[in-house]
Amino acid sequence: MTVIEVDRLTKRFRGQVAVDDLSFAVAPGSITGLLGPNGAGKTTTLRTLLGLVNATSGSALIEGRPYRDLEKPLAAVGAVLENSGFYPGRTGRDNLRVVARSVGAPESRVDELLERVDLTEARNKRYLAYSLGMRQRLALAAALLPAPRILILDEPANGLDPQGIRWLRELLRSFASDGGTVLISSHVLAEISQTVEDVIVLSRGRLLAQAPLEELLAGPAAAIKIRTKDARSFVELLSANGIRAEVGTDERVTVFDTVAETVGDLAAAHAVPIYEMAAEGVASLEDVFLKLTGELPPQPPPIWPPPNVSSKDS
Repeated sequence: MTVIEVDRLTKRFRGQVAVDDLSFAVAPGSITGLLGPNGAGKTTTLRTLLGLVNATSGSALIEGRPYRDLEKPLAAVGAVLENSGFYPGRTGRDNLRVVARSVGAPESRVDELLERVDLTEARNKRYLAYSLGMRQRLALAAALLPAPRILILDEPANGLDPQGIRWLRELLRSFASDGGTVLISSHVLAEISQTVEDVIVLSRGRLLAQAPLEELLAGPAAAIKIRTKDARSFVELLSANGIRAEVGTDERVTVFDTVAETVGDLAAAHAVPIYEMAAEGVASLEDVFLKLTGELPPQPPPIWPPPNVSSKDS
């Protein structure tokens, strides 16, 4: 069963392809990251799902229907996109009261949600005076007002400080543990890798990969360091099973080109005591993304000499 399904979705703007034959599915009760650099097609995909953009071809369905055909779309989906639509001169609380009336939510939900997003103390401050992080929190409160089953969030951590990012992570995990489904877009890979369970990677509007995060990051570590009772005997055992290993000057075993599970299973099968095991050089989500896209991060310009100043002048 899928809650969100995108099937061969293509969207062109004046001849420019923003999304190119994209297909993916999101399972219920999951937190799925839609990842990619700026311009990868993430926002266009989310806006198409929410009926704000018409697809050139293909489909984008929520609970098996286009968003516009859902019986109670606001009860089904809470969304946070770039434009919140809040009134600058009204307080955070008054803005939420307006949203509550428009979505048919009881006014008691307003103060409940303000507390949940940690804006109780700022509830009577005008929206115009809110920081970017506070605006993100208020937008999330508005999305949660009708108690939706699904959250669709576009760069929700933008403007949040480290404490706010941790708060967002815990809120989304709580939402998913209660049976909700989250689709969250981001270009900040290190940040999102601690939140999501499944990953959809886009580049230039195309799907590069969709997999559980654990599976995407799985693979041999560059090396596994092991402390055991008899290092040399363990190296002999590993070698006899086709695993390359050596003993270092610190009497620890270094194992190459395999995974920790393989080493652990072999040690357990031969009653070898393992006191310590640490994988080194394990791939990060950023490493995987760069490998998938074949893109290298841009090199920073030299600090010296300054532009238009030759070394002779300095």
